Amino acid sequence: VVARFNEIVTRQLLEGALDTFRKYSVNEEDIDVVWVPGSFEIGIVAERLGKSRNYHAILCIGAVIRGDTTHYDAVANSVASGVLSAGLNS
Repeated sequence: VVARFNEIVTRQLLEGALDTFRKYSVNEEDIDVVWVPGSFEIGIVAERLGKSRNYHAILCIGAVIRGDTTHYDAVANSVASGVLSAGLNS
């Protein structure tokens, strides 16, 4: 699950993950890349995918960049909580 927001960062992380999967002989047809609007949505989609029981693993990639406001803290905490919840509930 990859966030489109801050794609300049997330696309590079995705490419690194895909290279690593190839290095360890994961077949291309066994990989699904699901894009979401932003990091906030990662947990919601990861949980749905996990509950589908169609996957052995789900990798979550997002980038929340700290600015001058407290927005970063709120988003980063929500994203971390969402991904944790997805793992626990699926």
